[in-house]
Amino acid sequence: MRASCKWFLGLMVAILAMVAPSPLLADDSDLMSAARKLMAAAGDGQVAEILKTTRTLKDAGLSYQADLVAPKTGILDCKDRKDQLQVLLGIYLFDCNYAILFGKKEIGAETLQFARDEVFQRLTVRPKLGNFFAGPAVSRRFMEGDPMDASNWNALFADAQANYERIIRDAEKDPDLLDFMIDRLFGEFLECAYVSCKLSLGAPGGDKLRPVFNAASSRIDLVLPVLDSLKDPGLQTLLHRDQRSTLLNAVGRILEKKGGQLDEADLRNILILVEPVRKTYLAKCRDF
Repeated sequence: MRASCKWFLGLMVAILAMVAPSPLLADDSDLMSAARKLMAAAGDGQVAEILKTTRTLKDAGLSYQADLVAPKTGILDCKDRKDQLQVLLGIYLFDCNYAILFGKKEIGAETLQFARDEVFQRLTVRPKLGNFFAGPAVSRRFMEGDPMDASNWNALFADAQANYERIIRDAEKDPDLLDFMIDRLFGEFLECAYVSCKLSLGAPGGDKLRPVFNAASSRIDLVLPVLDSLKDPGLQTLLHRDQRSTLLNAVGRILEKKGGQLDEADLRNILILVEPVRKTYLAKCRDF
């Protein structure tokens, strides 16, 4: 091929790459605006307070039920989309905290190790995340200490807060990082809503369950403003805005209608929305 033809083809490829829609070529102002929305909802200690709300499950007199947590076997090998793995990371991290809260330290440690060594290690965005997990001293204090000692949770979640804010700041210039944060938070929401509703079915209701569902609502408030702020089509596709906004708004309306004081019909309606989505991430690979 003549040199002039090669030059022309190279030019055409470059032009097409610039004009073709790509979720990774997001509008800078839209990306910055979305990241700042997330920082407004999660920064200044807010995400640490939301993470602590897992404790409302025990405060409400609920229990640990092993059959509710996400399975770990036969799940990962067929999950080849990064959003699948990133959402799964959020699911398993919630399960870790749920186990520790109820004194299931060995299960919590196994879940954390699985999240770190099996799920996190598969993420393509991993090199950009730095020291994502808490340091050894903070982790040991949390895993080995009294699960109802607030100081142990405070130390862990202060570390998590710093990591969230660092990644969100970097996400102002990197859509992959914003995508990771929203996927991970969406996974935590799915598991929080699923476990909370399953535990609350048949449990004595009343005001003591209200904080449990306010905790689920607070996780919606982390993710939904970011999704609703997106204008760039590439970012909308990357963050699955349409599907996730529909789900979060539907669950949010149920929670808001009763102010967090839900009856059995409300719980089942939330599960009708949440459970099928959760199952898509936890489908056994042999089922594909």
